Amino acid sequence: MKRRGFFLNSVVLLLLIPLLLLLATYEDVSSQVIQAQSVRTQAERTYRVASFLELDFQKALEISGKRAIITIIDYVSVTGDFISPTYMVNNTIRDLILEGTSPSLIGYDPNRVMRGQSLRRWLLNISADLRDQGFNISPSIDEILNSMEITVAPLDSFRVVIKARIPNITIRDVSGRIVYTGAIPSNGGYIYSIVDVQNLEDPIFSAMTGGRYYRSIRACPYSFPELLDKPIKVLEGNGSSTVDHFVEEFSRTVDPDRIYFGDYYPGTGAAAYVLLNNPEQNVTEPIVFNTTLNGRRTSPLEVFNEGDMGVLVFGNVSGAGGTGTATSWCSLLEYRLNVTIQNRINQELKNFQVPITIDSTTLPDPALTTFFRTADSDGDNIPIIEFYDENCNPMNFWVEKWDTNTKQAVIWVNVTIPANSQITIAIYFDSNGVETLGDPDKVFDFYDDFEGSSLDTTKWTTNTNQYSLENGLIKMWGNWNNQYYINTLKSFAPNVIIEGVWRLGGYTYWRGRRIFSYDTDLTIGLVPSETSTWLDDSAIYAWYDGYDYNLNPWNYKTLRIYGSYIPNLQQIQSTDWQNFEIIYTNTQIQFWDSYTNTWLIGSVYPPLSSFHLQIAADTDSDTRYGYIDWIRVRKYAPTPPTVMISQNIETKPSSTTTATTTSSARAYDIQPFIDCIMDQRYFGIYNAPSFFERLEGSTINHAAYEALAHQLQDELGVKYGSQYYPIGLVSFMIPDPTYDQKLFDLFNTLGLSIEEGQTSFDYYFLQYYFKGGAKVTGYRMWGVSQGVTSQGDLSSVPFFIDNQTAVAIFGVQGAQDLLQR
Repeated sequence: MKRRGFFLNSVVLLLLIPLLLLLATYEDVSSQVIQAQSVRTQAERTYRVASFLELDFQKALEISGKRAIITIIDYVSVTGDFISPTYMVNNTIRDLILEGTSPSLIGYDPNRVMRGQSLRRWLLNISADLRDQGFNISPSIDEILNSMEITVAPLDSFRVVIKARIPNITIRDVSGRIVYTGAIPSNGGYIYSIVDVQNLEDPIFSAMTGGRYYRSIRACPYSFPELLDKPIKVLEGNGSSTVDHFVEEFSRTVDPDRIYFGDYYPGTGAAAYVLLNNPEQNVTEPIVFNTTLNGRRTSPLEVFNEGDMGVLVFGNVSGAGGTGTATSWCSLLEYRLNVTIQNRINQELKNFQVPITIDSTTLPDPALTTFFRTADSDGDNIPIIEFYDENCNPMNFWVEKWDTNTKQAVIWVNVTIPANSQITIAIYFDSNGVETLGDPDKVFDFYDDFEGSSLDTTKWTTNTNQYSLENGLIKMWGNWNNQYYINTLKSFAPNVIIEGVWRLGGYTYWRGRRIFSYDTDLTIGLVPSETSTWLDDSAIYAWYDGYDYNLNPWNYKTLRIYGSYIPNLQQIQSTDWQNFEIIYTNTQIQFWDSYTNTWLIGSVYPPLSSFHLQIAADTDSDTRYGYIDWIRVRKYAPTPPTVMISQNIETKPSSTTTATTTSSARAYDIQPFIDCIMDQRYFGIYNAPSFFERLEGSTINHAAYEALAHQLQDELGVKYGSQYYPIGLVSFMIPDPTYDQKLFDLFNTLGLSIEEGQTSFDYYFLQYYFKGGAKVTGYRMWGVSQGVTSQGDLSSVPFFIDNQTAVAIFGVQGAQDLLQR
């Protein structure tokens, strides 16, 4: 019995062991499941809270941003006072977004428009809502607002962008457990809100007319004529006429008071003709035939519209393709390509460096292929070219890029152009002659590509041997603090661009818990003398740093202005070659690089009116280096010149030193432009006051706003190819009952008389007639305010357009043809 009992107990025990093990396993698995569910719940909870905050922050930013912009418009319109250009509109909008008020709005209650819709109010509300749900926010609201990063900038002519983030916020539940800590947005980036200013009031009209005249911002369908389509249509061809300009409406039917347009000559009876084909007979009326568009035979029926206003331009009119044509042949080379360069500012550009880009976008085939195959027939990428000005003077040039295979070239020329004027130069080329890339030293204010084995002592002076030249670059090393220099012998004056290519030899990084410290500093200095040492407190430095450990302001990309730092808090984590560009305009310095792809901007006071260039690499090591491949200095203009290349390659005359000229003509349809100015529409162009400047009543901040716009366009990827959208706005004021009855009545009420030749550009028009500003010269335009049609004399229309604006809207050739000078 005992054995049987023992046996039974043993059997029971053996049967219980798996059950107990199963139970233990079940409890362990259950514990893990519960723990996993808890972690997942916590993760979901964190995600929901962060997502909720991010979405709500986005909405609050949009609402407060729109209200802030409308508040400033209301302030300027109601008070007649502009925002101080010193304080700036972008800072005022930022104030309103954050706090709902701004010190720049004097004697005005912003709450009449803001209605409490500020980020401070949002934080108060969101804190209360979260508190009701058992959560608390830290740090304090004041601390969050003070740390909040907000940038307000014009994105382009018709849009404002607001960029914002909260660097750090912590949310805890009632037990004190952290639900979320980090930035908003949670990815560490930024939230962007874009506000369209179209259909908002342009307050400059109300402010300058004492509330007597109003206008809203509405874009012309051809909103960016310098980048996209222009508000004119043009066909080129051959022609004959007894007058240089003929103005009338287009018609598909033969009418004695209209310009007939079609493919074939229909016979006599029209006032003028625009035809695809040669009439094959003598026509006494003005006629344009063999019509082309961008070098391709094109029927006028594909381009022009019935009833549109047309302008025919005849005579020796600046060669095919839209540039001026030199008449004297200046070279022994067989072919030439004419290039027109337009100065778009009211200031002479003297010895100014201009890049000429030749590729499929600027010179269509077949001319493009002919140019490259002829100028570089052996394909070694060294062309046979010469440059001459209009008076047959040889010009300095330098070929920065030439690729015959891809048919791409960038050639720099040194030119002098009077204010608001243009010049035509010629590129002569041939398959036989002397190959050359030109001379950069004769083009730029300063240039060095560090070829050779020693520093060029005609360009530089130094007191250190902690550098070497090898493989076409300069390599620098060691500790430079307040002791060494490599400075230019030549001094420079604003306004200039300093640009080049450099790279760091190392940068600091973490791997696990270990830090690998490879500190390298590269700087470009604007120093007061040729013997100024590195880190001179009377100098200005653009600074590149690969160190990021102890959070010092110089451990990043930064500007050092007279000993003070303006960092962008971005470490340079790259040893690749990077491009840099520094713009110095006496009162401001801007610093861009290809790694961060951002502009860092700082004010300079007092101005550094004369400076030497300094290069340095402080590596605190004899085995770690900073490198510069090349560096150059060239002149800067806030609005760079425009370049237009002829699409017609000319051949050297066989028996005379003077080139023969073709009887060329152009036919314009200008109705799209007329429709825009009749409807008081706006154009977005580069050289015009932006929306922000209109709120300031001043253009002194144009360069600063443009730099901000470029930075944000880069960040958001909203450029037009490689080109930035403009930020300037222009509409036109025409006190004429056909164009603007309200303005016509206002002039009569105030007893104002039209001044012949004062531009109709709205900003300058208002300044001149209502604020006693200086006259800005404008010209009558054929088909709008110049010429006689069957409907009457157009000279009764008081419309004038300055050359600079005409070039922006119509192009160089259009401005040359359509303005009555």
